[in-house]
Amino acid sequence: MERDFEKDIIELDAAIKSNAERDNTFTLSVLQRVKAIMLQQKEKLKAYEDTGLTPGEVQYLKDKSEPRMVVWTPAYQSYYSAGDEAECLCPVCDSDVVEDDDYFCPTCGQALKYHDEPN
Repeated sequence: MERDFEKDIIELDAAIKSNAERDNTFTLSVLQRVKAIMLQQKEKLKAYEDTGLTPGEVQYLKDKSEPRMVVWTPAYQSYYSAGDEAECLCPVCDSDVVEDDDYFCPTCGQALKYHDEPN
């Protein structure tokens, strides 16, 4: 859900002013803290807004950067091998990858891993 920080901050300022006039110290303190946090978050968001990427594009890049386990096929016989090698495939696009040589799929860019990490 997209937020309009400027509108929210204006509404907070009105609530702060109203509570200050009524001398509601606790609520005033909470509202001032909420405003400070919102202003900090607004500054953090600027770094992402300046990339020119949409939220969907950011999610796509995040997903690509998280290593996924390669798909191992059974040993196969090919023109180039004696049939004793298993084949590694990218889990996203099924392209051939070289075990322990490619950290990213050369076709689609997916980050790869070859062994599950222990917990």
